[in-house]
Amino acid sequence: MTRPGKVSKSGWNYRVWTFPSGETQPTSGALLLKGYTLHDNPAAQWICPIRSCRILFTRLEGLGAHFNTVHRASLLNDNDDGTLSIVKKVEADGIIMPAKVVSRKPLDPGESPLKEPSFSKPAMVASYQTPSTSAILGANTLISEDDIGKVGMALWKYVQGHLINTPLSPIPQSNDVRMLLKYMVHIRDVVWNTKIQTKFREADAKYISAIILQVAGQKAQAPCDKCMEGKGPFQGCFVLPPNAPWSLRQLITGCANCHYKNKHSQCSLSISSRKANLELEQSEKLPEGSSHKKKKAIQPRGPSLSGSSHEQNLISNPPNGINMTSTSTANLAQMLGLEAWEIAPGRISDEQSDSVDNFAFSNSYMAQNQAVRIGHGVSFQVITIKPGTVHYWSASANKIRICSVASGKLQISIHGQEFSIGPNGMVRIRPGVECTAVNKLYMDATVHVTTLPGDVCG
Repeated sequence: MTRPGKVSKSGWNYRVWTFPSGETQPTSGALLLKGYTLHDNPAAQWICPIRSCRILFTRLEGLGAHFNTVHRASLLNDNDDGTLSIVKKVEADGIIMPAKVVSRKPLDPGESPLKEPSFSKPAMVASYQTPSTSAILGANTLISEDDIGKVGMALWKYVQGHLINTPLSPIPQSNDVRMLLKYMVHIRDVVWNTKIQTKFREADAKYISAIILQVAGQKAQAPCDKCMEGKGPFQGCFVLPPNAPWSLRQLITGCANCHYKNKHSQCSLSISSRKANLELEQSEKLPEGSSHKKKKAIQPRGPSLSGSSHEQNLISNPPNGINMTSTSTANLAQMLGLEAWEIAPGRISDEQSDSVDNFAFSNSYMAQNQAVRIGHGVSFQVITIKPGTVHYWSASANKIRICSVASGKLQISIHGQEFSIGPNGMVRIRPGVECTAVNKLYMDATVHVTTLPGDVCG
C-alpha cells in the first residue's frame, strides 16, 4: 500500500497526487484524499475512493475520466479515512459541474459497509453512430470482430497499447474504428508531436480512429495547414489511401491530426476530399446503360490530398448536378452535416484542466433547454418557444436575466406593458420582475438567455 506524502498549508489538495518520491501529478479530475491507499495489485492500483463505487483502474487518467463522467455533479464528504461518501447529486437547471468535497467529518456509523474493489464492465467508447454512418452502413449494421481479421487485430493490439481508457476487448463499437481495422495495415509506429504538452487520451472513438489512421494511413503529398503549424498530437500528416472504400472516406475526410478531437472538418485537405467523395457517389448511382463508367476505386482528383486545392469552395464551385442558384436555404442547411461531437457528447472540454471545463456546446445540446454554467452565478440558456405557446419567467429574488431574441418574433408582457420584439431585440428582467413571451407566428422563436447575479447592475 502507498500513501500520498504531501499536505498543503491551506488543507489537502484533492486534485494532486504525490508519489513517495515527492513527484506530483494532477489527478485528471479524480478526488484523492489524505489517507487514500493504492490497491496492492500493480496492474490495477487506482481505486475509486467513493465507498459505494470502488471501481479499479490501471491508470490515474482512467480514474479521472471516471470521476468526470460517473460522479460529476456529486457533492461528497471526506470521511477522514481515505474514502468519500456521496452527500447528494446536484441536477439543478441542467448545469453540469465536477464532483466536489463539501464536508469533512467522520464516517456515519449507519452507513453501508465499504464495497469491495472490483473491475467495471468493459468500457464501450463512443458506441453511438453518426447519421452519416447509419446512412452508409444501415442503422443496425456493425462490423464484427471476426470480420476484422488477423491483420486488423494485430493493428488493434498495437493501437490499444497507447490507449488509457479502452480495454483490448471488446473493440469499440464504432464503425470508423472497425472499418479502419478491417481495411488498413499497420505500417509505422506512432511518433508523438513533442510540441504538444498534453498527453494523448482517448475521449471517444474519433480519438482512437485518429491514431489508427496515423500508423496505417498514407503520407499526404503535402501537409495540411494545421500540420504545417505543428498542431495535433502526431508528427506528420497522414490520410486515407486513394483506394480506401468510399463509405470509409465519407467518415474520415481529413488527416489524422485533424480527425483527432473531431476537427476533421477544419482540415485544409477535407474540402477536396469531400468533393471527390460526392462525385464518386454520383458516378456510382448512374443508371445502367449510361455512357459514363463507374469508378472501381477512389482516384485522387489532381492534388486532392496534397493541400494545394483546399481553397476551392463547394459553394462557388458546386459539384456536377447541383444547381446552387435554385437551392433553397433549407436544402443548403441539409448539406451542412453535423460534426460527430455535435451529436454526442455535444460539448468540448479543456483536457488540460483538472476539472470538467466545457467551453463549446453544440446546437443539439443547447436545444434541450438546459442552462450552461459559465461561472459563479452566471449561466447561458437557449429557449425555443413553439408557435402558439407561452413562455413564463417567474420573478427571481436575486437574478437578472438578459433575453435576446435570436429568431422569430414575440409578444412581450413586462412592467405592465405589452409590445412585440423581433430578431436581435433584447429584454432585461430585473430581480423581482416577471415576464411573459407569446409566440403568435407559424415558426419557432429562439431566445438566448444569460442569467447574472442580481447585484451585477448595482
